[in-house]
Amino acid sequence: MAIYWKVCVVVTLAIFAQVFAQRKNMPGGWADVDENEKGLQMALQIAKDEYNKANREEHITQINRFYQLRRQVVAGMKYSIDVEASLSSCIDQSYYDAECPNQKSSSKRCRFTVLIVPWRNQNELKSSYCS
Repeated sequence: MAIYWKVCVVVTLAIFAQVFAQRKNMPGGWADVDENEKGLQMALQIAKDEYNKANREEHITQINRFYQLRRQVVAGMKYSIDVEASLSSCIDQSYYDAECPNQKSSSKRCRFTVLIVPWRNQNELKSSYCS
């Protein structure tokens, strides 16, 4: 009888461990992504370009640090990007350049959400925020 109880405990723990492991990479859920992943690099470039076009006061010149990089499989791929970016007050359209010469830049933490749907040729910055 004692062996039966021990086997039940072990089996129950194994089932809980399996369920917990499956939840971590649940389909449709957020998953961490490497900063060198091609899709993430594309999403980051979209985020920088769209942020710079929409914001006339400050422009992202470079990404200094990655905090959290995640992706979610939806009808396409959604990226959540949390970074530290250097922002500069470039005047004209020099925000397409990697740097803005003779401009003091400040670093801010930025969060972007980008949706990429390749079969629709859709690349969209869904949200952006820098503080």
